[in-house]
Amino acid sequence: RLRQKYNSQVSNLNEYKKRVSSLQEALIKQNKIEKKYLDLESMQNSERKMLDKLRKENDKYKKISLICKQQEHIIRKMEILLKQRENSKPNNDQVDQLENENVRLRKRMTQL
Repeated sequence: RLRQKYNSQVSNLNEYKKRVSSLQEALIKQNKIEKKYLDLESMQNSERKMLDKLRKENDKYKKISLICKQQEHIIRKMEILLKQRENSKPNNDQVDQLENENVRLRKRMTQL
């Protein structure tokens, strides 16, 4: 009877050891998974920051492109007016207005 009790306790002890070992392995596996998750999260945050930076840069280039197109339009108008000025009496108001618009667009571009 004492022998049976001893054998039973040894058996229980072995089962507990196996269970502890199994739980330790599961914990190690879970820690590895968590580390991978944290690494991926960090990479995602870095990529998100880079994406935001690139989007801002892209928006800036779009604005600059739009301003350049506006300036090109103003310059074409000024060229037409200058040709007309050579052929007839000057229309200083239109030229001044276009020059002012061009200056405004230049300032806007330098602010970007």
